[in-house]
Amino acid sequence: MPSVSDEPLTENDGHHNEVYEEWDDDDAKTQYEVLMEVILSQEFDFSKHQDLERFGTKYKKDFAIKSQAHGTFLHYWANATPTESPSRNFGKWLFSTWPGMIKEVDNNERTPIHAALDRKFADAQSFLRLVAEECKRSTLVEVLAKEDKGGNNCLHHAIMRNSPWTLELIRACQSSSEQHLFTDGNKENRTPLHLAMVPPRAKPPPKFLRRPLVDVKKVVHADTRRASISKDMEQRGPFHSEKPEGKDKERGKEFNVMNKGETASEANTSKNKNGITKETGRIVPGGLEQKPNDLSSGGSHVGSSTATFQVQEVVQDLMKHGKEALWKPDINGKTPYQYRLELLSEKKNSAVQEDAMNRQVSEDPVARIMKEFCLRNLGRGNAMKSLYEKRKEKHIEFDLSGLPNLSISTLDLERLAHHLTFEDTLQYVAIPRLRIKDAVVEKFQPLASPTPGHQDESKDSKQSKEVEVSNGLKGSKDSKPDSKVHLTRDAAGLKDAGVIFKWLAKRNVSKIFKVIVIDDGDPPHSSQPHSSQPYSNQPHSNQVIEESLKDFKIETWDWKKVDICSDTILEAAPGVRFLNLYASGNSAVLKGWSCTDGLVELKNLEKIKLIVRPGFETELRLQEDVEKFKASFKKNWSKKYKKDGPDPEVVWDDKEKSLTSWIQSDRALDEKQRWFEHMDTFAYFINDIDFEKEKKQRQDKQATERPRTPVGKRIKLLEDIKVAIIDDGVDGFDPTVSKSIANGVSFCRDRSDLVKSYYVSSGGHGTNMARLILRMCPTAKLYVARLQEYTTATGKRFITAESATEAIKWATTNGVQIISMSWTIEGDKNEKRIENLKRAIDGALEAHVTMFCAFSDQGMSAPADSTFPTFWKDECCIIGAATAAGDASTLVPKSQVDFLFPGENIVIDAEPSISSLPRKAESGSSFSTALAAGTAAMLLFITQLINATLYEKLRKPRTMRLALERLGSKNNPQYFDALKFNQNFATPEWRWDQGEYEKGKGWDEVKRLVDQL
Repeated sequence: MPSVSDEPLTENDGHHNEVYEEWDDDDAKTQYEVLMEVILSQEFDFSKHQDLERFGTKYKKDFAIKSQAHGTFLHYWANATPTESPSRNFGKWLFSTWPGMIKEVDNNERTPIHAALDRKFADAQSFLRLVAEECKRSTLVEVLAKEDKGGNNCLHHAIMRNSPWTLELIRACQSSSEQHLFTDGNKENRTPLHLAMVPPRAKPPPKFLRRPLVDVKKVVHADTRRASISKDMEQRGPFHSEKPEGKDKERGKEFNVMNKGETASEANTSKNKNGITKETGRIVPGGLEQKPNDLSSGGSHVGSSTATFQVQEVVQDLMKHGKEALWKPDINGKTPYQYRLELLSEKKNSAVQEDAMNRQVSEDPVARIMKEFCLRNLGRGNAMKSLYEKRKEKHIEFDLSGLPNLSISTLDLERLAHHLTFEDTLQYVAIPRLRIKDAVVEKFQPLASPTPGHQDESKDSKQSKEVEVSNGLKGSKDSKPDSKVHLTRDAAGLKDAGVIFKWLAKRNVSKIFKVIVIDDGDPPHSSQPHSSQPYSNQPHSNQVIEESLKDFKIETWDWKKVDICSDTILEAAPGVRFLNLYASGNSAVLKGWSCTDGLVELKNLEKIKLIVRPGFETELRLQEDVEKFKASFKKNWSKKYKKDGPDPEVVWDDKEKSLTSWIQSDRALDEKQRWFEHMDTFAYFINDIDFEKEKKQRQDKQATERPRTPVGKRIKLLEDIKVAIIDDGVDGFDPTVSKSIANGVSFCRDRSDLVKSYYVSSGGHGTNMARLILRMCPTAKLYVARLQEYTTATGKRFITAESATEAIKWATTNGVQIISMSWTIEGDKNEKRIENLKRAIDGALEAHVTMFCAFSDQGMSAPADSTFPTFWKDECCIIGAATAAGDASTLVPKSQVDFLFPGENIVIDAEPSISSLPRKAESGSSFSTALAAGTAAMLLFITQLINATLYEKLRKPRTMRLALERLGSKNNPQYFDALKFNQNFATPEWRWDQGEYEKGKGWDEVKRLVDQL
């Protein structure tokens, strides 16, 4: 006897409760066939109201059944062939009479929409169109969210089946309450965006498919044909063709029809003259263009009976409406973008070189649009999570703002290159007003004189010369072969930003979303040559700006040069979307910007911000000129493009400090401190070891080991000692520090959400910490994390707990052995931000990371139970400042610290050429903490060279504590005793040749020190 469904559906809109009887599969199928036969017969005309009533009276109750295999009548209809499809009027009657039937599922938990999506588009489109038009929006969304046995909702299912209805399903779910459809994962925790990463023909069919969907012979033939085309296209190159344009179009159309997927979408893109990729009409079988459908507007109107699965458009819509899916990992820890890269790597093969992989990613349309979407629309943190796996991060910005020095050298840039790996697309580049010392700046192509053959009889004949030019120069249309043209002397403007942009281009950066350059100098005068005034107040020349940016695609222009020529912007950034202009109020410049040949030529322009600095004109006259500029620009834009253009926003720059300028920090002196003498001799001693050579020798020895060598006697490989400095950044241009920086990250933002780089130290504090750590252990590798900080009017720094939490997690992920934290945070231990900080510290402790933190400089006045991380004494080593005699400083209670290191009148040893560091005597527990972290790194370094077993023990924070205790002073065990590091380490008798350090007398002393641990 038929049973009642366990979960009858109830509609709250006035309809009766819908109860479906559970029938045997064969009986249900027979019933559906009978009903379908009646519906398709001529007995009832469903366009007539009387026939609808008569049909309902006779057959309504016959629809109240379902079976395990066949589901409801809607499941049966969804699988019907087009010739057996009922009329639209019948469909309207069914959905109005049984509105809950669409929610019912079969034994595989599939709704009728799941079933329809399993079928070819041509067969299922009439059913899906009817569902879209007749279902209530709330009901439709509820059905789309239902998951089958594989955990796939209808959106998952549509993408797995490459359904052309995917875009319509996405656009039907755009309200905030429907966002879960985009972020929900299936049983493999893969979101719809994850599934869209799989190339269309590589997607496996659903496990619950009941009928064959493709002709195997046709698939084999298509694959063979596609492989032939792909091979031909690969020989021609990804974007270039040697064949006539007409043949290429035919080839592209054929390629589209066969693939119906990613390659089709890629083939139907073109680049305008500005280099901006645009999508053209999407070709579908039969040469028809797929017209957009819209379920969200209450109905779907399909313009053709055929369509293709447009993967690029699907991916763009999924990202737009479900951003959170971008950083959601699947069961294997891969975000959608990372999953795409994994598939590309497997497609190429497992041993893909990094440069080849980068090239493949740039050529892959899906990976490219995903990466650019993340960098353009996500904050730095979410963008990094979306794009990069742990320890494979790249830098997505280059920011030199806040650099203490007014000048850097090309050598400084090369030092940065050792630890900076850039993405080919950057969120922004920020360059303050600085000079490049000892820069070899290539002379840019000089401009031709408007009067060929003209001779300049100036005093300095070296400034100008006459040259032979074949076929004329660029921009000289009337030049004839072998004609002589006079070349002007080199421009007087700056060239320094050009050096930096050229350096970025060499590091494979090709696109920058936002360019920010401080260039607020006065226009150069002929009486003030550039060469005689290396630090003169001159801006970059227009030609230098054009040459600097020619290799990049720019979207936001913020080159802070007053009254810049519009031709320069057109030449340097023709595809710019957001434009910042800085005006002196010169009416001629404003007219040039707004004329038909001016900024109107920037056809991608979306927004203009005009920053006006009051000058010689009266305020009234200046306002009139600005209004004329706005009116003229909008008029010329409308005339050229037949539509309204961007409305310029005007900002009056009447502040004491111009918006075109930034403030630079100061400098100071240096001297030595006595406590370091013993430690310096030992540091110089161990620095003579060729560590890279030693690592290679260990690797070679391990390779020749016998397989059955006991574990305790096996050769242990050497590893770098990694120290994380969590502070205000480290000066990456300091030659004695930059060479030791292995990696870095910044969690510091300004008010405009720009990142403040980790290789720029806001106050020099982090750089001081780095120098002290390296002074104790010159071989250490530094991992720099810059914290979000705020400074009060009195100069006191405040660190955010949120940035500290992320920094500790980042350091732990990068496998550091030591973390140095020379700061404190005040708060309540029950606050969520403090609880999160504690969890991050617990995670580092579990990973055997030894953490050193500074005791608060407030001394006893600091509340011990609300100052972090010093409150967690079991997890962190609390370091206090000591006097030169080894006693605790006045503000440091010995009972509240674990160890004492020198912390009064510390002078940072710096080279005379390094002016970014303060050189006056400093005091505080933060300096003591850096010394402690460096000392621990040194102990790890020498221990792994001598005793691998002890090294593994010493890596544990508890063992490191015991080691520091054993090296304490006899009179004060908390104070680290540098006298135990014998001064004889500085004598020639104790030192060694790099290849024979183990034979020297000094090495015996090192072993004795290690034995004490």
